[in-house]
Amino acid sequence: MTLRHLHIFVTVVQNDNNLTKSAKALYTSQPAVSLAIHEMEGYYGVKLFDRLGKRLYLTEAGRQCLVYARRILSLSDDMEESMKSWNRAGAVRIGASSTIGAYLMPAIAGAFQRRLSEVRLFVKTSVSRDLEQDLLVNDLDLALVEIPVHEKTLQADIFMKDTLTVIAPPENENCRMSLDRLVRQPFLLREKGSGTRRIFDDALADKGYTVEPVWECGNTETLLQAVAQGAGFSVVPRIAAEEALKRGRVISILIPEMELTQNFYIVTHRDKILTPAMEEFIETVKTNCG
Repeated sequence: MTLRHLHIFVTVVQNDNNLTKSAKALYTSQPAVSLAIHEMEGYYGVKLFDRLGKRLYLTEAGRQCLVYARRILSLSDDMEESMKSWNRAGAVRIGASSTIGAYLMPAIAGAFQRRLSEVRLFVKTSVSRDLEQDLLVNDLDLALVEIPVHEKTLQADIFMKDTLTVIAPPENENCRMSLDRLVRQPFLLREKGSGTRRIFDDALADKGYTVEPVWECGNTETLLQAVAQGAGFSVVPRIAAEEALKRGRVISILIPEMELTQNFYIVTHRDKILTPAMEEFIETVKTNCG
């Protein structure tokens, strides 16, 4: 069994088990893709896909094979990059959730580059769940996110604790509010998939409540500005709201029945071989945010 077979198999899964789409993505023919899958099934003596009508569905054996295939390809990519960059400075690829990217990453990146100016630092900002997927396929070396990971092949370590705060327009008369009254307010929230939104939704669900936001937005600063203009309430990380609270642009609402705590995590793949530069980045994060 070759890396080519594993690459084709993973590509098929990534393209919704569609052989035609996979062939285009691989710049090869559909029969070549079908043959590679057939050879894998013959080699291992199991069915990787169920063929129902004109569609393919991953079997349980196929799902297990996918875990190993991604791991092997990830290690292969690591080896390729490490060996080819042995005699040069190399790079560290970092993922950061939106809040961390906006409010923590500038200081972290600056401190890291002062330590290792010869290392190239690439930073991608996205929602936490997308960054997890990037780690699984080795598109990132590590990520800084706001929610725990659920993939067994990923490892998450807390590097900072924070809280979420409910904010309201400055003209709001009450700085303390019951949960029952709170959920009747117009809410402006981060998009689903973000760490902030998930923590708030889960905290409400634990109390038997839900809210339907009047506005979803992928930018915390935009939410702060909208609340300051009287558009409604929101929930944002405390580190993001500090400046607006100090200037009186928004006020913080205390909800006695609900505590919104938040952890920030450094996430890596369990099979990732960390280079000295990656280890140095992790130490920089802990030094600046611990």
